[in-house]
Amino acid sequence: QPAVVGKMNPERFEKECTSRESCVVLGSKSDELDKDFKKLLLETMQSTRVRVVNVDTSVWSVKLSDKVAETKPRGLKKTKAVPTLLCIGKRVPLKKAKKAKVTEKDKVAVGGFIKGEPDDPVDLAAFLQECKEPGYDYGLVEMDE
Repeated sequence: QPAVVGKMNPERFEKECTSRESCVVLGSKSDELDKDFKKLLLETMQSTRVRVVNVDTSVWSVKLSDKVAETKPRGLKKTKAVPTLLCIGKRVPLKKAKKAKVTEKDKVAVGGFIKGEPDDPVDLAAFLQECKEPGYDYGLVEMDE
């Protein structure tokens, strides 16, 4: 059953998000999501099974590399009902993917924001799928160390 994990603190964020292959971070000014957006999100999560965590940005913030911050689209509608969506994960760079045996050490941290409107079902589904599946099709960029 899909669920959005909330009530984050740094230790829980690492356990529930950054220690995983991929995770979608919802950044909002509240720990509670708008009911219409949450319903859309949970329905869309049925097919992707990606981990989603909600971070109350009025309490704490996620430090991003400049490369990832630059992927945040400008000009999207801003409402309290719709949070900012960020994918973070681990991927094998294309140049290392051709190795016979890929190890955990070969993976790099990547991230990127949703490119379309978070409350658009098509944009949301594409974003969640790309976050879950390995690849750089959605414009995820390597994070600075």
